[in-house]
Amino acid sequence: MKILFSFIFISILLSACTSKRAKEINDTAKEDESLVRVVDSSHVLIDDAEMDSSEFSETQLLYVVIVDTASNYDELYKRLSEINKKFDLPIDLMDRSFNEKKNLIALSEKSDDDVFAGEYLPRRFPSTSLSLEYLSFYDEEFHPKTIAIVAGIFAVKEEAEQLLNKLQKEYSNAYILNSEIYLGCIH
Repeated sequence: MKILFSFIFISILLSACTSKRAKEINDTAKEDESLVRVVDSSHVLIDDAEMDSSEFSETQLLYVVIVDTASNYDELYKRLSEINKKFDLPIDLMDRSFNEKKNLIALSEKSDDDVFAGEYLPRRFPSTSLSLEYLSFYDEEFHPKTIAIVAGIFAVKEEAEQLLNKLQKEYSNAYILNSEIYLGCIH
């Protein structure tokens, strides 16, 4: 009987931490939608080989490629679109946009995500795509409203460096930020 209750408890815990398959991302591009490539982040997986196999940890050191920062969302969005066109990097806004009333990058109030609907949901997992993120999520020393163009998050430093080398030809201020990112359940 004890085993049955343990199994039920673990099943409930695991189901609470798995996300619903995200809706296909609507292209929120404000300009020429045909030139902007968007990617669906609902299927991003982390290669087990990239994880620290010595012991399970809910945080991992990841390498975040930052192209530029500012406090103005619209200004950075235009730059993000330029980078998309120049480097053919997909844009993944994770179904978020700028909520003028809240002065916040946020999921729609109508999102299926009951916990983060109307709130900022940070990008946390390794992938090569463009997004707009609050830089303080990756480094608490930055002002909470500083927005960054993130071009990729990597588990392998050399992969981050390869992307950085490409980007620095046009964006000399681009850099890699080493960040300890929580990858555990956020619901």
